Amino acid sequence: KRGGGVAVVYRDTIVLQPVSLSYDHPPTSFELLVARVVAPSSSHVIVAVYRPPTSGSVAPAIFLLSTNSLMS
Repeated sequence: KRGGGVAVVYRDTIVLQPVSLSYDHPPTSFELLVARVVAPSSSHVIVAVYRPPTSGSVAPAIFLLSTNSLMS
């Protein structure tokens, strides 16, 4: 596979934990990275999504359905 990919860049003073997702049908029109940012008094989940230009042939509705099923 050539090109693409997704990354999260952060300071070494931030605690970032990768989050594994389990799904029956992995997304094919985009890549994603999910992580939890842990602070002393709270934590937050961040999601980075990369949708390559070649996925333009995939209808936006399918992209939204795929992301919706991952978030539920």
